[in-house]
Amino acid sequence: MMKNSNIARLGFEKIKWAVVVAHALILAPVVATEPGMFHTDLAEVSAKTRKEIYAKAHPFLPFPFSDAFTSPLNYHFFSTDSTLYFSASFPDSYGKSDLYMSKWENGEWGAPQNLGTSINTIYSESYPYFTESGKLLFSSDRKGGYGGLDNYYSILADTGWMHPVLLDSTLNSSRDDYALISFDDLKSGYFTSDKASKNTLYGFSRNVEFFNTCSEAHKRSYCYTFTDNRLMPPDSIRPRYEWTFSTGDALQGKEVTACFPHAGEYQLILRVIDEITGDTLNAPIQQLVVIPEIEQPVIHIDAPYRSQAMLTFDASDSYLPQLNSIDYIWDFGDDTFALGMQAVHAFHMEGHYTIKLAVTGFIANGQREHHCIYQQIEVRNE
Repeated sequence: MMKNSNIARLGFEKIKWAVVVAHALILAPVVATEPGMFHTDLAEVSAKTRKEIYAKAHPFLPFPFSDAFTSPLNYHFFSTDSTLYFSASFPDSYGKSDLYMSKWENGEWGAPQNLGTSINTIYSESYPYFTESGKLLFSSDRKGGYGGLDNYYSILADTGWMHPVLLDSTLNSSRDDYALISFDDLKSGYFTSDKASKNTLYGFSRNVEFFNTCSEAHKRSYCYTFTDNRLMPPDSIRPRYEWTFSTGDALQGKEVTACFPHAGEYQLILRVIDEITGDTLNAPIQQLVVIPEIEQPVIHIDAPYRSQAMLTFDASDSYLPQLNSIDYIWDFGDDTFALGMQAVHAFHMEGHYTIKLAVTGFIANGQREHHCIYQQIEVRNE
């Protein structure tokens, strides 16, 4: 039976970021997903059985290079209609295990091709899987992750494989997290983790529909127009209106626009002076001006925006007083997400990214309400 797991009071029910413990998976020998997709862990499978499993990766012939797999490492496979992706340790490997590909051409499998240093490192790369949109998901214990094996993705561009993107903390932890598969471009899927002290299969589902109704983020403006609505003086008088604010601004005119640095209380003094005689008309008007806080989410990002640099994303200036039990969800525009008022993230490639912030909470009647804004940034290489 599947059991819902409410992770760290993050209110996943509103967006269905539910992480579900499906069952304990301790090195299951074969996991078939759907036609054309094949995923397996062969750590405890005999050499003979390995050959049989390799053969299942394609309906016509067994994989002829399986005899080379003599290491006790785990071997993992994913097949498309004409290409087999797998992890192995060959003489040309850069690390403990690398990702390879082999093409089905002219009725046979071609020699394995290392995916290169854009993907492979001196550490272990394993568990390849392709999403429908062409993202290569895989696991690696390279430096710079959360710890242990972590889940990454890369995309094959015209110039080669892009630098792998470390997926967010919902799919990674300080323990081993691996064998990520997804049928809808990382909106849902499964992965294995030992964060509960034993290898367990987790399912995830991200319902991020409210990210589709975001409005563009605008800088808060505390500018207001002030007008003297009293009766005009007789035509024989040429009035000059002098407005003085406790911000230090001094403005002239019957109608003026004053801008304040932030919400708060300010003093205003209005003097009306006869420009002909220099006399002050009537007594000066003194008034307390209360500038209210603007109710909206706020995104603050430390500049400059450089690839590979850890950027801080801050929503602490958001002001939504009608919401209780507030949660903050970040979408960084590269298929990674984060939760919390503050988050850190590094972009691995230069380009234009749309940062989205969703703020959700409960209003007085107990219903959930959400607000979403977005901000576009350009990330450049250092």
